[in-house]
Amino acid sequence: MPLRPFGFAVDAAIREHALAAYPNEACGLVVNGSYVPLENIAANPRDEFEIAPVEMLREGIQAIVHSHPDQAPWPSADDMRQQMATGLLWGLVSTDGTDATGILWWGPGIETPPLVGRDFRHGPSGSDGKGDCYALIKDWYAVELGVELVEGPRSHEWWRAGGDLYRENFAAAGFRVVSIEGARRGDVLLMQIQSQVANHAAIVLGNGLILHHLSNRLSREEPLSRWLSFVTHALRHESQA
Repeated sequence: MPLRPFGFAVDAAIREHALAAYPNEACGLVVNGSYVPLENIAANPRDEFEIAPVEMLREGIQAIVHSHPDQAPWPSADDMRQQMATGLLWGLVSTDGTDATGILWWGPGIETPPLVGRDFRHGPSGSDGKGDCYALIKDWYAVELGVELVEGPRSHEWWRAGGDLYRENFAAAGFRVVSIEGARRGDVLLMQIQSQVANHAAIVLGNGLILHHLSNRLSREEPLSRWLSFVTHALRHESQA
């Protein structure tokens, strides 16, 4: 699916609706290639959205869309959970009431951005060609090994709020701890960077190289030797045992 899956007209209609609904969250559906603006029936529409259940009975629903008024243009942990629950493509637009961002689409069918040279943005990879360090790992496994890792709903800078998501969830995601010295191609290295917990991860490529994606940097291949002092765990996925 292309990075603009529904074309300029749909994107423009979504942005117009987000501006009109401000300071509340706008919400709507893409149905048979057209955007359908809907009423946000949430109890607190400035901070959340809810679509009437009857609207979800429409034929031809292709995507769910909502806006973030005065909030960052990336999915929240709850956005990610709901997208996973619906299994549909989701669209997100951020607005300050004067202007609105482009639409971020994520979910099934969106083209995977290049593994090297992508910009950083919290959350799963999407139509903006960006994502975070776990998004890169998930995409690498899909592209290089044909393995679909589980998604992990996460808040921006979750480790600053007391989270320890990598260590709490790696076993459920199909990984086990192996020796750092014995790490091989496809293993995941957890790193602790200016944090009390492991808050970053990289893929071992072999030949002394890793692939990783730090905030405010492009994803890149680099020598492991530069990052070895930050490594806390080496993990191997069950598909590679």
